[in-house]
Amino acid sequence: MNSFTINNFSNNEQILFIACQNNSVELVEWILFIDHNININISKELPFCIACENNSIDVAKYIYNMSHVNETNIEFDLISTICEEGYFKLLTTLYEFFSKFFNDLDYLNQYRLFYTACEYENINVAEILYKMNPSIPVYLSKHNLFWGAYLINNLPVINLLIKLYPTRYYVDIIDDKAIACEILSDLIINNNIEKISLNNIDSCYICYEKSNLYTSCKHFYCNNCLSRHYLHNDIKCPYCRKENLEYDICEII
Repeated sequence: MNSFTINNFSNNEQILFIACQNNSVELVEWILFIDHNININISKELPFCIACENNSIDVAKYIYNMSHVNETNIEFDLISTICEEGYFKLLTTLYEFFSKFFNDLDYLNQYRLFYTACEYENINVAEILYKMNPSIPVYLSKHNLFWGAYLINNLPVINLLIKLYPTRYYVDIIDDKAIACEILSDLIINNNIEKISLNNIDSCYICYEKSNLYTSCKHFYCNNCLSRHYLHNDIKCPYCRKENLEYDICEII
């Protein structure tokens, strides 16, 4: 907070903010005891947010348990800061408190959080984000996260991606140097749909050969063509331009 913002609050409220910054539950309890006019949820959960920004887990838990923090006041930028700073224990705690917030994030924000954690080499945070949602689309932007880590020999991120996605990425590492790599699969399809459930199966819309994939927008492709499209272009259907993540695509069986 800048000085102008601080001046908008009473002296006791400013003491409360300092207590939140310094993870002092005792000081929070004391200031609330001597000043019953203080609202712990002031300015859209500002004390709670200050505690989170400073990794003050004890104070964050205390405020949450006493005031039932409104999930709608939790902002994406706060979670992004936590991923950037590497506060993995706090991130786990916030997921316990606000699982709906995390589960409702769209795929781009899920990717942004994971990318931020990797960018700052906060591997524990990235692993927690993966556990929250194993479907994070790490393949966005033509596998930019993977190629970026490989080109600068970022071994912590490289090893993380190999660990989490062993069927997608391969890297040959010798003497702590990544010397060769390969994207093993551009598309990993885990969902199936039976032929009998489809009224008509069209040929692949790209090569006009036999199709074996069915998108959420009800279009047909073969794996080879759609994989090349995802690698060189984007995740939009080549026919109608609707975005299809991997879990939006089914293999026809």
